[in-house]
Amino acid sequence: MSIAVNVLFVLSRNKPDLWQDLRLSFKRVTAVCRTDHVRGSPQAPRTIIEYSDYQCPYSKKMHFELKKLLSENSRVRWVFRNRPLESLHPLARQAAIAAECADLQGKFWDYSDALFSDQADLQSGTSFEEIARRLEMNVVEFDECLKNGDPENLRRQRSEATALEINMTPTIFVDGKRFTGVMPYSDLLDSVEK
Repeated sequence: MSIAVNVLFVLSRNKPDLWQDLRLSFKRVTAVCRTDHVRGSPQAPRTIIEYSDYQCPYSKKMHFELKKLLSENSRVRWVFRNRPLESLHPLARQAAIAAECADLQGKFWDYSDALFSDQADLQSGTSFEEIARRLEMNVVEFDECLKNGDPENLRRQRSEATALEINMTPTIFVDGKRFTGVMPYSDLLDSVEK
């Protein structure tokens, strides 16, 4: 008994987040549903679910790492879910709403790519409409959607992220295994090929 206590003590001293990591490992990400944003083949054998924030520089890096991975690997599907961290990024929620509005016009992935590419320009809400124009969207419908507030899909994604205790972006799940922060491309490739 004392050996077990000593091992636990040493582990908790050397890895202070051990208990938190262990507790979070029991939380299961929600299965992919029809309202999710999926890039890649829906039948791909490997699934990466990402919770992301459009104003987070680390989410931007992860976005382009995942995009590269999908361009080189047809065995992976990428599911994008919004996790705007408004306390850190005041326009993240508005950007997430804009992306969901773009989805209504079949432009979710194009709009998301543009949001991350133009991340430095997101300091004003006017850039949301500029992106919609550039993508040749119906700007009147887009503006009307923006005025309606959080779409149901965004509310669902935020609720799931809260239940999973995601308070850092990006957070990804590779076939259910949780990773927080940007994964270097080589690590990402290793995790999907194992």
